[in-house]
Amino acid sequence: AIARLRAGTDAYRGPRHIAYALTPVRAMRTFGGETGRFVADNQPAPSHSVPGNVSSKVKGWDIHASQGGYVRRTYGVPARLLYLVWDKEFYAVRDVADEAGDE
Repeated sequence: AIARLRAGTDAYRGPRHIAYALTPVRAMRTFGGETGRFVADNQPAPSHSVPGNVSSKVKGWDIHASQGGYVRRTYGVPARLLYLVWDKEFYAVRDVADEAGDE
């Protein structure tokens, strides 16, 4: 999609960078079961991390009715416990120009 934007004639040529939100490897391997291990083994290494706001994350899960109980159902632990382990947010930031050859 980015290659098509760059080749087009519109003023907008797409993003210069893309940030992929990642799962924390240790937490996914510990609590994620087979799916979590697969994700942890196949995602790129993080290039950036920032402190996570645990109370905001838990509040976010509570606010969205469709997500109520998701963390407990998926990982078998309450969200607050998971976020004691998962206290940072991880990202892999990629320069789109560097990735252009991968398409």
